[in-house]
Formats: sequence, structure tokens, C-alpha cells
Amino acid sequence: MSISRIGIIGAGQMGTGIAHVMALANYDVILNDVLPEHLISAKNKIAQNLDRQIAAKKISGDEASEALSHVKTSIDLEAVANTDLIIEAVNEEEELKRKVFLSIMPYLEEHTVLTSNTSSISITRLASSTDRQEKFLGFHFMNQVPIVQLVELI
Repeated sequence: MSISRIGIIGAGQMGTGIAHVMALANYDVILNDVLPEHLISAKNKIAQNLDRQIAAKKISGDEASEALSHVKTSIDLEAVANTDLIIEAVNEEEELKRKVFLSIMPYLEEHTVLTSNTSSISITRLASSTDRQEKFLGFHFMNQVPIVQLVELI
């Protein structure tokens, strides 16, 4: 299976950083959050961080523009339905994460892989909230995602 479209649920610090690095890697990203102001802030933060990378000569202006063009935002959970990979990055609360996975299940493609950015919650317990335990992973990105080039796969 190839991955070209990634849905990220949660536009806080981690979700924003994950969207940044995925877009910079030329993936189309749909960043989802329940609050529109979080999405506006996330897009602004990504643009600021890309500008820092340009100033540090880590990327070109064209690469930054291309990355920004890959990031779309939505408050509607259905917007992430047509993706190949979902990365959940909401607050570190098990019930909230379970609710997110239960809410998104009706919208997913059969091939979509689900992941959680949790650092402390059982991946097995979270996967049990879904109909695809065999397509569920832990993707634990380290903070600050654009700087720390490390992700733990569980």
C-alpha cells in the first residue's frame, strides 16, 4: 500500500509539528481540529517554522511554499475520510482518544491505517476501539517534531 494522503486529528503542538514534517516530505495533509482557531494557529505556526528553516538554510523558499500547499485544514472529521493514514494527536486522555477513533470509523476507507501519537496509553486498548486492530500502530513523535528527527513505532 502506498501512502499519499495523511489525516492528522488534533492541531495542537504535536499535530502541528507532524503536519509540518509530513507536508515537507510531500504528503498531502488534512489537519483536523474541533476549533477553527486552532487550525488558523497551526497554519501560522507551520509557516513560521518553515521560515526559520529557510533562514537556517535547511530548506529553500520553494520547498517551504510547496510544503504549505500540501496542508489543508478542516473542522469536519469527515474531511480525513479519504486518507491512507490517520495520525491521532489529541490530548493525552484515553477516553478522548477512544472517542476520536469511534467517531472516525464510519468515514474511513478499508485500507486506511490508524495511528496514535500516544506516549503512555496502551496501543492495544486504543486499537480495540476500532474495527481494524491489525491496521493500528503507535506513532510516537518526539517534541519538537520538526527538530527531533525521531519517531517510535509501536
